[in-house]
Amino acid sequence: MSAGLSDFLFLISGVILAFAAVNLNKDSVFPFYDSLLISTAAGLSIYSSFNSRLASLFLANKVMVFIGGISYSLYLVHWPIIYYYSMVFRFPSLLESFGLFLIMLAIAWDMFRLVEQPARRFKFFSSSDCFFKSHSESDFGGGDGRY
Repeated sequence: MSAGLSDFLFLISGVILAFAAVNLNKDSVFPFYDSLLISTAAGLSIYSSFNSRLASLFLANKVMVFIGGISYSLYLVHWPIIYYYSMVFRFPSLLESFGLFLIMLAIAWDMFRLVEQPARRFKFFSSSDCFFKSHSESDFGGGDGRY
Protein backbone atom coordinates (compact mmCIF):
# COMPACT_ATOMS: atom_id res chain seq x y z
CA MET A 1 0.00 0.00 0.00
CA SER A 2 1.37 3.44 -0.87
CA ALA A 3 2.20 5.97 1.82
CA GLY A 4 -0.43 8.35 0.43
CA LEU A 5 -3.19 5.73 0.65
CA SER A 6 -2.03 4.77 4.14
CA ASP A 7 -2.19 8.41 5.21
CA PHE A 8 -5.69 8.75 3.76
CA LEU A 9 -6.98 5.59 5.46
CA PHE A 10 -5.39 6.59 8.78
CA LEU A 11 -7.03 10.01 8.53
CA ILE A 12 -10.45 8.51 7.68
CA SER A 13 -10.21 6.07 10.60
CA GLY A 14 -9.27 8.94 12.93
CA VAL A 15 -12.27 10.98 11.78
CA ILE A 16 -14.59 8.02 12.36
CA LEU A 17 -13.17 7.42 15.85
CA ALA A 18 -13.39 11.11 16.75
CA PHE A 19 -16.98 11.25 15.48
CA ALA A 20 -17.86 8.19 17.57
CA ALA A 21 -16.20 9.62 20.68
CA VAL A 22 -18.17 12.85 20.40
CA ASN A 23 -21.54 11.57 19.18
CA LEU A 24 -22.14 8.14 20.68
CA ASN A 25 -23.73 7.91 24.09
CA LYS A 26 -25.91 5.61 26.16
CA ASP A 27 -28.93 6.53 24.04
CA SER A 28 -27.43 5.21 20.80
CA VAL A 29 -30.07 2.99 19.21
CA PHE A 30 -28.03 0.17 17.71
CA PRO A 31 -24.95 -0.54 19.84
CA PHE A 32 -23.98 -3.47 17.59
CA TYR A 33 -23.53 -1.23 14.56
CA ASP A 34 -21.73 1.41 16.60
CA SER A 35 -19.34 -1.20 17.98
CA LEU A 36 -18.80 -2.62 14.52
CA LEU A 37 -18.01 0.85 13.16
CA ILE A 38 -15.56 1.61 15.99
CA SER A 39 -13.85 -1.78 15.73
CA THR A 40 -13.51 -1.46 11.97
CA ALA A 41 -12.10 2.06 12.25
CA ALA A 42 -9.63 0.94 14.93
CA GLY A 43 -8.52 -1.99 12.78
CA LEU A 44 -8.16 0.29 9.77
CA SER A 45 -6.11 2.68 11.87
CA ILE A 46 -3.74 -0.11 12.92
CA TYR A 47 -3.51 -1.58 9.42
CA SER A 48 -2.80 1.74 7.73
CA SER A 49 -0.35 2.99 10.37
CA PHE A 50 2.53 0.75 9.28
CA ASN A 51 3.25 2.76 6.13
CA SER A 52 1.74 6.13 7.07
CA ARG A 53 3.76 9.29 7.66
CA LEU A 54 0.69 10.85 9.28
CA ALA A 55 0.43 7.96 11.76
CA SER A 56 4.11 8.34 12.61
CA LEU A 57 3.66 12.05 13.29
CA PHE A 58 0.58 11.46 15.41
CA LEU A 59 1.59 8.32 17.31
CA ALA A 60 5.32 8.90 17.76
CA ASN A 61 5.18 12.35 19.38
CA LYS A 62 6.18 12.69 23.03
CA VAL A 63 2.64 13.13 24.36
CA MET A 64 1.31 9.97 22.70
CA VAL A 65 4.39 7.95 23.71
CA PHE A 66 3.89 9.12 27.31
CA ILE A 67 0.21 8.14 27.26
CA GLY A 68 1.13 4.80 25.71
CA GLY A 69 3.64 4.18 28.49
CA ILE A 70 1.10 4.77 31.24
CA SER A 71 -1.83 3.27 29.32
CA TYR A 72 -2.32 0.25 31.58
CA SER A 73 -2.43 2.40 34.70
CA LEU A 74 -4.70 4.84 32.88
CA TYR A 75 -6.96 1.94 31.93
CA LEU A 76 -7.15 0.87 35.59
CA VAL A 77 -8.00 4.30 37.01
CA HIS A 78 -10.30 5.82 34.39
CA TRP A 79 -13.51 3.95 35.13
CA PRO A 80 -13.54 4.30 38.95
CA ILE A 81 -12.90 8.05 38.64
CA ILE A 82 -15.68 8.57 36.09
CA TYR A 83 -18.05 6.31 38.02
CA TYR A 84 -17.54 7.98 41.41
CA TYR A 85 -17.68 11.46 39.91
CA SER A 86 -20.98 10.56 38.26
CA MET A 87 -22.38 9.12 41.49
CA VAL A 88 -21.36 12.10 43.66
CA PHE A 89 -22.08 14.91 41.20
CA ARG A 90 -23.50 14.12 37.76
CA PHE A 91 -22.32 12.77 34.45
CA PRO A 92 -19.35 15.01 33.56
CA SER A 93 -19.66 17.75 30.96
CA LEU A 94 -17.00 18.18 28.29
CA LEU A 95 -15.03 20.63 30.45
CA GLU A 96 -15.36 18.41 33.52
CA SER A 97 -14.25 15.43 31.44
CA PHE A 98 -11.09 17.30 30.49
CA GLY A 99 -10.40 18.02 34.18
CA LEU A 100 -11.05 14.38 35.08
CA PHE A 101 -8.68 13.32 32.30
CA LEU A 102 -5.92 15.45 33.82
CA ILE A 103 -6.60 13.86 37.22
CA MET A 104 -6.51 10.41 35.62
CA LEU A 105 -3.18 11.21 33.96
CA ALA A 106 -1.69 12.32 37.28
CA ILE A 107 -2.89 9.21 39.13
CA ALA A 108 -1.84 6.90 36.27
CA TRP A 109 1.62 8.50 36.19
CA ASP A 110 2.00 7.92 39.94
CA MET A 111 0.83 4.32 39.59
CA PHE A 112 3.27 3.78 36.73
CA ARG A 113 6.22 5.19 38.72
CA LEU A 114 5.35 3.71 42.11
CA VAL A 115 3.83 0.34 41.16
CA GLU A 116 4.52 -0.73 37.57
CA GLN A 117 8.18 0.19 37.26
CA PRO A 118 9.23 -1.30 40.63
CA ALA A 119 7.21 -4.46 39.87
CA ARG A 120 9.09 -4.91 36.59
CA ARG A 121 12.41 -4.87 38.41
CA PHE A 122 11.29 -7.47 40.96
CA LYS A 123 11.48 -11.01 39.59
CA PHE A 124 9.48 -13.68 41.35
CA PHE A 125 11.00 -16.45 39.25
CA SER A 126 12.66 -16.82 35.90
CA SER A 127 10.78 -17.85 32.78
CA SER A 128 12.65 -21.18 32.70
CA ASP A 129 11.51 -21.93 36.28
CA CYS A 130 7.95 -21.27 35.19
CA PHE A 131 8.30 -23.59 32.17
CA PHE A 132 9.77 -26.50 34.11
CA LYS A 133 7.41 -26.11 37.04
CA SER A 134 4.30 -26.04 34.86
CA HIS A 135 5.39 -29.07 32.85
CA SER A 136 6.40 -31.13 35.86
CA GLU A 137 3.10 -30.46 37.60
CA SER A 138 1.01 -31.31 34.57
CA ASP A 139 3.10 -34.40 33.75
CA PHE A 140 2.91 -35.84 37.25
CA GLY A 141 -0.62 -35.00 38.33
CA GLY A 142 -0.23 -31.56 39.87
CA GLY A 143 1.60 -30.00 42.76
CA ASP A 144 1.93 -30.92 46.42
CA GLY A 145 -1.17 -32.22 48.13
CA ARG A 146 -2.83 -33.68 45.05
CA TYR A 147 -3.43 -37.42 44.75
